[in-house]
Amino acid sequence: MIHAEIKVTGTNELKKKLKMLGDKAPTAMCRAINDAAKKARTEMDRKVREEYTVKQGPILSSLKIDRANSQSLKATVHSEGKAIQLAQFKTSPTKASPKRKKPIAVSVKKSGGRKQLSGDPKAFIATVKGEKIVAERTSTQRGPLKGLFGPAVPSMIKNEDVISGVKDETEKRLAERLDHYIQYYTK
Repeated sequence: MIHAEIKVTGTNELKKKLKMLGDKAPTAMCRAINDAAKKARTEMDRKVREEYTVKQGPILSSLKIDRANSQSLKATVHSEGKAIQLAQFKTSPTKASPKRKKPIAVSVKKSGGRKQLSGDPKAFIATVKGEKIVAERTSTQRGPLKGLFGPAVPSMIKNEDVISGVKDETEKRLAERLDHYIQYYTK
């Protein structure tokens, strides 16, 4: 589980501004926190795709936001999910071809380059129930296929480069949105 706290600097000045809002202060805080949580979700997606060759769909489907409300001024962005099928990463070749002799190459991290999948039996690209997968046979028969998987989205988010970038952008967004809502409610 990933845990990152977002801290706001200049809290004395902030407390003075929030006192001016009176009973609208929790609403302003709640809205600013929810805006920052949305930004955090977007940044997690963007930073993961900067580091890994994964497509956007699996990332966004694994990220969920528990929104703040005026009674609980806390929002959480969490990621849950299993390992992602290798076909969701950059593969070469990209299409199934039964006559292909060349081994499949997959790139998971952008900095890592492509790695050929070697093994006996060889990995190949197949379409199963309308979905493209990278698989290998479990026996010499045509029988069952074994799908090959890359890392899960939560483990990609745990990467230090990803989480530090997300934290910085979210802190900025929270400060900006809090200032915006304070100005909005003091008009």
